[in-house]
Amino acid sequence: MTADTKDGRALVRGGDGKFTRSLATAERDAKACRLRSQGMSYPRIARELGLADASSARSAVERALRDTVREPADELRTLMDAQLDQLTMVCLTILGTRHLVTGSGGQVARDPATGDPLLDDMPRLQAVDRLLKIMERRAKLHGVDAPAKIEMRSASELDAEIAGLLDQLADARGIASGPSAQALTGQDDAQLSDPS
Repeated sequence: MTADTKDGRALVRGGDGKFTRSLATAERDAKACRLRSQGMSYPRIARELGLADASSARSAVERALRDTVREPADELRTLMDAQLDQLTMVCLTILGTRHLVTGSGGQVARDPATGDPLLDDMPRLQAVDRLLKIMERRAKLHGVDAPAKIEMRSASELDAEIAGLLDQLADARGIASGPSAQALTGQDDAQLSDPS
């Protein structure tokens, strides 16, 4: 790792070549945020912490606030992962357990031909469904799913497609349409498509 400085900030390059904040910078950013929360102006924070200007003080405060929001979100994501792990274990236990069909009195139902207990697959199938829901939730939690694609089209593209469909409809009915049809019949498209 190599270190550089910018506006009095210690910048450290990580193994990927990108700058990461040093511990000293993170602590200074946190101090800038505390000073700002006490009502201190950005120019005064800059003087107090030896920063280049008010803009540098504002950036320090914004970085500290961003980290303050990100850290609890990461902690929450970790907690939710642990909860999803527990639910997964419950489902896997159900999948690994042999379930028997029981009657209304709690008696185990038996195969009339062999007398063997009848196996009930419903709890296992429900556990599979629940596992799929857990997997979907985990994918959302970590942003694994690809974003939905939305096709955007301009009004002129839609107008051209509608005109093409109207021409096809008119051809199917055996009616001429479009500007040339208007010239031949003296009617516009609305009159051509009106059966009355």
